[in-house]
Amino acid sequence: MSIWSDVKCPVCKSPGAKQLLWMVKCPHNGCDKYDPDLALEARSRVTASAHSVPLTGSFNPGLNAITIRYRNAAGIDKTYTGDKTTVKAANAHITICLVPTGKRCSFSRERIMNLAEITPYIPPADKLSSVDRQILGYHQSKGTTSPRHEAVKQKLGKPA
Repeated sequence: MSIWSDVKCPVCKSPGAKQLLWMVKCPHNGCDKYDPDLALEARSRVTASAHSVPLTGSFNPGLNAITIRYRNAAGIDKTYTGDKTTVKAANAHITICLVPTGKRCSFSRERIMNLAEITPYIPPADKLSSVDRQILGYHQSKGTTSPRHEAVKQKLGKPA
């Protein structure tokens, strides 16, 4: 048991500060009461707890499995397995549900090393521009059509 009590720093209001009588140590490096040892201890506690939880789950894509080769921001190459039926495009990212948890994860297109293998599984609607989606939505809700609407439908591969 520690004689230091957990408090909110009285100077910067950051959580995780320690106090003993009138002495205060703060893990926030911009604070007047900053203590590098406390900051290191807090950082190692967070890192250890994040890595100590093993991923478990029963998500299995079966025949729909696809492998993503990805280089993360630190330059480390990683391989992920996901379900190709869950691939979605989101601006500069691609999202997919991963094994074993089935949770959706986002990948930057710039860092996916096998992007050409994944793009065929992006639904056609995700390949449309925002203007094209707006045109489709408008004409679908009104039950009307226009030459531009027909051109967008052809992009999707739908009969005109």
